[in-house]
Amino acid sequence: GVWEKAEPISPTTSDGRPIVLFDYDTELGNRLRDHSKEKVVIVKASDCFRVLGKRENRVYEINPDTASDYAKLLEMLTLEYGTPRMVLYLWGTRPETNGPFDLDGSLDKAIYPFFHLTKVFMQKKLIEPVQLIFLHERIHERSNPLFAAVDNFAKTIAMESQKLRIKSLEI
Repeated sequence: GVWEKAEPISPTTSDGRPIVLFDYDTELGNRLRDHSKEKVVIVKASDCFRVLGKRENRVYEINPDTASDYAKLLEMLTLEYGTPRMVLYLWGTRPETNGPFDLDGSLDKAIYPFFHLTKVFMQKKLIEPVQLIFLHERIHERSNPLFAAVDNFAKTIAMESQKLRIKSLEI
């Protein structure tokens, strides 16, 4: 392929496309809605796909294990708001696991869902760039090696798509 320089996506410049927040609850998303002019769409984990609330306060619920829920979500978001400008993925910040380095729990609650999400964006013919930010926590002063592997995954995606930009941030 031919390498082209990509312009960074500014977190402060709105183009009308939404910011999508994958979180465990609606607290942070509602605070962002209250203190920002951005369209903020909240996505929570659930047992099945649901759409809750009116357009301005919409919350989507998806089953993290169901790959088709991510495709349905992106399709509905695109129709309703346009392709997301930025996705803040917080499902890696407190995965419900059996300890700080529970391999299966980290994979099931954070990594596999993130790969489903990324795959849906890769399959979509993106016209505008999308910034996908994977946030994860340092536990007991140590990084989870699975979350560190997301950095390498992001480098691979960068070679495959100039429109999907992934960053992994430890908080």
